[in-house]
Amino acid sequence: MHSIDRGEVEHFSTLSDKWWDESGPLWTLHRLNPLRLTYIRDHLVRHFGERALKKLKVLDVGCGAGILCEPLARMGMDVTGLDVVEENIKAAKTHAQAQGLDITYYCQPVEEHLEENAEKYDVVLAMEVIEHVRSPDVFVQNLAKTAKPNGIVLGSTINRTIPSFLKAILMGEYILKLIPKGTHEWYKFITPDEFSAFLLQAKLKTIETLGFDFSPFSKEFRFSANKKTNYFIAATKDKK
Repeated sequence: MHSIDRGEVEHFSTLSDKWWDESGPLWTLHRLNPLRLTYIRDHLVRHFGERALKKLKVLDVGCGAGILCEPLARMGMDVTGLDVVEENIKAAKTHAQAQGLDITYYCQPVEEHLEENAEKYDVVLAMEVIEHVRSPDVFVQNLAKTAKPNGIVLGSTINRTIPSFLKAILMGEYILKLIPKGTHEWYKFITPDEFSAFLLQAKLKTIETLGFDFSPFSKEFRFSANKKTNYFIAATKDKK
């Protein structure tokens, strides 16, 4: 079973040339990136040790045009990015080449990548992607299969609550127009308990869920104890 949602592919195909425009329709992801990088780096240092960072193999699933892949590569990590939108991968390759960065990109779903890359990666990222796939439980199982024993899987997404509908969809897409209309569908949002259950089914152990909030006034993201809208989640894979 594949995880591709064709409607989502069509939507994001229309944005493929806008990924690197920091004032364009995907500007919120650029504002979120520093928080994502802090969260990722903190967990990797805690799990592997700071000296190991430059030796880590990282898979970013749903990488878009590489706005998270590039700073990770600059930290010295061996980064691979996956996306199912061909135009995104073309944009990612072009931008990385212009920056002189050695990043491997594939236009394929994770289950296809898995066929030749099982248990290859120390770190598997699924940032702002699970809410855009079919069969999220199967998607998480495939993420887990790409991780090495003692690997770590990190994700972020939107909780399925009334506040998330009001903030992410009503305010974000229709009133304040912070992101393009149709980017999210509320029924596809995943609660922390559901995400943790998917991880457990995939034989991963959830070690943390942490909320984060966005201020439309400062236009900044920050960590929060409140997980009613956005949250990060971290899980580990047992050693063999």
